[in-house]
Amino acid sequence: MRKTKPGLLILAIAALALGCGPKRIIPDGMESSRNFVQVYIIPSEIFLYAADAPRNRYIGVVFIGHQVNNRQVSMKEEYDRLAEKYDDTTYDGKLFPDSNRALGRDISAINITCDTAFDEDHPAGESLGDVVMLCANSYKMFVESGYDRSYTFPGYVDEHWCFERKIGLYPIFKPLEDVTRDDLVLIEPAIFLYFAEVPAPGDYEFSIEVRSGEDEESLTGKVTVSFE
Repeated sequence: MRKTKPGLLILAIAALALGCGPKRIIPDGMESSRNFVQVYIIPSEIFLYAADAPRNRYIGVVFIGHQVNNRQVSMKEEYDRLAEKYDDTTYDGKLFPDSNRALGRDISAINITCDTAFDEDHPAGESLGDVVMLCANSYKMFVESGYDRSYTFPGYVDEHWCFERKIGLYPIFKPLEDVTRDDLVLIEPAIFLYFAEVPAPGDYEFSIEVRSGEDEESLTGKVTVSFE
């Protein structure tokens, strides 16, 4: 009788185990979690940049600060307090660790002005809240819905590259002057400001202020945008 070499036998068994049946398990790095937001950012500063986008109509705003995750024992109390605050404690699924990042401090307002005249209706220092739109991705509605995945994304998501078609994220797109505190809850720590109207060609310097927390702490910065 022909004998099978041990090495070939092991390879055959491995091939059978990997190729058959629904019980195949491949580690993917995901872990079970009762919280959908994995990391909270407590902002202490903002980083601004003119985004390299069509017609240079976008300003990127990145929130930088203390990061609170659900993996370190030293952060457990602070993380659990934030998860309870935002009612994100009953998710039943698997996620990649340190994914799904959101602001862990409530933003009350975002203001933008131009250091020179923007146009005839907006002299230097005048609010541009009527012509600048907030583009943000938020976890708030997904969490509040009980993690309902049936949401249909609006058409404008495809018109602005800064929105992401990702389960759990809902787009916020409205003039800054119409933005409420509720709109700014559980947003991702990177947002964009979109100019629905543009000034005459040239370089313009903008001042941006973000107010956060119960004490209305002010985070500020300046950025130059070149309009063609």
